[in-house]
Amino acid sequence: MTYQPGSRDSFLSFSVTSSEEIASEIKMIDPDVTTIADGNNRFALDLYQHLSQTQGNLFFSPYSLSTALAMTYAGAAGQTAEEMADLLHFRLPSPAIHSAFSQLANLIALDKSAGYKLQIANRLWGQQNYGFLASFMNLTQEYYGSPFAEVDFQHQPDLARDTINEWIAQKTEENIKDLIPEGVLNNSTRLVLTNAIYFEGNWLSPFQSQYTEENLFTTESGQQVIVPMMYQKNRFWYGSYDGVEVLRLFYVDYGLSMLILLPNSLERLGQLEQNLSVETLQPFINCADQEYMVELWLPKFKMTAEFDLKQTLFQMGMATAFNPEAANFAGMNGNPGDLYLSTVVHKAFLNVNEVGTEAGGASGVIAASRSTAPTTTFRADHPFIFLIQDNESDSILFIGRLMNPLN
Repeated sequence: MTYQPGSRDSFLSFSVTSSEEIASEIKMIDPDVTTIADGNNRFALDLYQHLSQTQGNLFFSPYSLSTALAMTYAGAAGQTAEEMADLLHFRLPSPAIHSAFSQLANLIALDKSAGYKLQIANRLWGQQNYGFLASFMNLTQEYYGSPFAEVDFQHQPDLARDTINEWIAQKTEENIKDLIPEGVLNNSTRLVLTNAIYFEGNWLSPFQSQYTEENLFTTESGQQVIVPMMYQKNRFWYGSYDGVEVLRLFYVDYGLSMLILLPNSLERLGQLEQNLSVETLQPFINCADQEYMVELWLPKFKMTAEFDLKQTLFQMGMATAFNPEAANFAGMNGNPGDLYLSTVVHKAFLNVNEVGTEAGGASGVIAASRSTAPTTTFRADHPFIFLIQDNESDSILFIGRLMNPLN
């Protein structure tokens, strides 16, 4: 990525992620939090529709992106703010938006179990002595836990890059490294917003490694590849609707879960993706409302994805923020003609294995079957969509598509 210095200073908004999942208990949720979570999910599925037009595996954290963009929105004004609000499906007044994001973050990150780890870390990195407004820095600190750190982009951009990358690596247990590539920062950079989300959690019902065997997976091209396929027979929420099998895998303590949508054909997958929205997704979620005794085959897989989302967000309607002549971020430094958004970079990491995560272990206890549960099979040996959700707020923390476990 290259950046052209101009008469106005630029800043970079970075949203980062790293992944796997966790647990919780049901509580009453503030209506504003529900509204923000719904808006985040709408943005998640809008973005998925755009990104899914490419081939291959796909994975990102819409919650991480929404949070970073909400911090950016806190400093936006005029048409810039209007376009961002439309993109992010914000339906609350500005103060309520940031308060609801804070409550949602607390709800999701609540320490409910020693069986998982969910870390959400935000930070603002600004040019030293640049004159960012105290009101903006105080807002991001209060509602996003984003302390302001001064670095010297103007004279030492490489040192600034190393400082930011080291912080991201630390917050993501070294899973996200070199978020900011060499040469991206330059002497016109004035602000970098980082959002790191790291998840490490165990399946409520772990797989036994001795049952993992090499098996066939049919990729998007129709090619059959040999992959390590996990297996277990246990009780899971399962259903089927409109040519798609749906299975929900809970993490420890039921707080988070992975929802797998397994279409019966590649054509059906394409149809599902083209029309994916909160409304069209809901029937699939609703259908998996009964506990079945399931023979489950699921491939082990890892994903690392990196996106420069400038063009995608531009196409989705957030155009003015990237326009050096029109962007208005007066809420950051008091000058409506001084800052514009250079790009939005997002990097995500995922590892799905027998215990649920890359790190740690879990006991091999298999729950006893109930004679009243109906039985079925779920063989994820061809492309599928998956979501990792917080079960209290229904927030989509991560979403992806597996086309080939070997890529």
